Amino acid sequence: MGLIGNERIGLEVFDVEGYWRHVEDKKLPEIVLSNNYRVTEVPDLPEPVRSIVINNCPGLRKLPKSMKGLTSFTMIGGEWILELPEFSDALTAFTISFFTILVGGLKFSKSLTSLVIRDCPGIDSVTVGDLTIVRSCDKVQTLPQHPGNLLVVDAREVKIGDLMVLWQ
Repeated sequence: MGLIGNERIGLEVFDVEGYWRHVEDKKLPEIVLSNNYRVTEVPDLPEPVRSIVINNCPGLRKLPKSMKGLTSFTMIGGEWILELPEFSDALTAFTISFFTILVGGLKFSKSLTSLVIRDCPGIDSVTVGDLTIVRSCDKVQTLPQHPGNLLVVDAREVKIGDLMVLWQ
């Protein structure tokens, strides 16, 4: 079942393309995909979409290359996602959980105020603006040549200025 704004729709069960047409026609700012086994990819999002929540969509293999209009991105269960999209400076909230094959570092602009990473063993560093955050020194493969600031996070939760980081 999908949720668009406050409207529940069941189109995606049998008609994935119909679901995405419905999303575009409604011009609502938020998309929630939950417990959907038929969605294999998320197409380019229409302009008014500012927030997407993807929860338990095990068939999902591909996200668009760019999600520059989003202010909030949440994805729980990204087991088969190899690459995350490019986000713009508008992104303020980012949450991912259970990305088991995604590896490397993540990079965001200074506008990010909430960062949650859970059960993503391949992610070794996160850069927010000129701040590089690493979870554990022994996991880090690469760091920027001249990081502006480097923070090694041993705690599960830390607040850095306006940025709240939860990394488990």
